[in-house]
Amino acid sequence: MFTDKQLRALFGIITFIFLCFLGIKKNPYFIQSILTFASVSLVIITTVFAILYNSNIPSELQSNPKYKCGNTTGWVKLTRDLHQYMHRLLKLISLALVVLIFPSSYKETVSLPIISKYLEHKLSFPLDTGT
Repeated sequence: MFTDKQLRALFGIITFIFLCFLGIKKNPYFIQSILTFASVSLVIITTVFAILYNSNIPSELQSNPKYKCGNTTGWVKLTRDLHQYMHRLLKLISLALVVLIFPSSYKETVSLPIISKYLEHKLSFPLDTGT
């Protein structure tokens, strides 16, 4: 029915709405430390990639039978693992940035106008979750 990405997005939206109405305040210092850690880690992994590509290590890992496991060479396993780490860090950075975008509390009232041919009405409900 739903793909894996759609289910994850739906779960994220439901979780965000649930947390908004619980009134949990975000801690910008914690988010800043996550962003700092993830950014420094991303720079380190990118540097390791650059050093590896400019050395003779790839040919050693590719051709030496000591580093082979079945049909997979050591170089393929190493690059696959580094790619996975980079993708995880990028997901962490994007999640922290999304959390920073949204306000920590809502002190507004949402109005939903219902306009029909015979009736005009406004449904209002407060979103005051923070004090």
